[in-house]
Amino acid sequence: MKKLSKILMAAAGALALFTVSANAATFTANFDDPVVLSSLTASDTSGNVDENAVGSQVGLQVSPWDEDGPLNPNDGPNGGEVYTSIRFGGQAGYNFSSAITSISFLWGSVDDYNNIAFFLDGIQVDQLSGLDVITQLGVNNHEATININIMANAFDRVVFSSTDNAFEIDNLQVSVVPLPAALPLYGAGVALLGFMGWRKRKNAA
Repeated sequence: MKKLSKILMAAAGALALFTVSANAATFTANFDDPVVLSSLTASDTSGNVDENAVGSQVGLQVSPWDEDGPLNPNDGPNGGEVYTSIRFGGQAGYNFSSAITSISFLWGSVDDYNNIAFFLDGIQVDQLSGLDVITQLGVNNHEATININIMANAFDRVVFSSTDNAFEIDNLQVSVVPLPAALPLYGAGVALLGFMGWRKRKNAA
């Protein structure tokens, strides 16, 4: 029976390797002019969060729809679009009914004090900071506006937070985990093969 327990534990470990990667969140980004998409609404917020912000306010927030940059607010044709602003000490959380692996959104001005944390069953599994993005893209702090797609370990909650003014987002979209049924099936198959081998050895003894 101990051998069977070890086999089942090994199978569970193999399944865990497939579902949780040790790598940090990765991303792709571009500077294309965005189109207006239907953005998700936060499940919960705390601190300074405005889900109906419009336009840029120098020193407070930069609209992701401000095509002429933070120093010329509301000059672009999309300057009146509504977006979410997470200001100093604020955070906005988004919960999902099933695990997902990818999230995309329009990021107003990428700031080194912006942070994104990913959770699965209440445990943080990944993160990405504005500083990570700034470093990898080679852009100036506070200046870039990007369309970003982030690939992370499977998560069912994401939290956007900022330790200064501000983290501006819109067009928030998510993608489901690929092959959600195949991974448990793989684990069950490994366990079944192990059990059959154990039973065969037991009968031969």
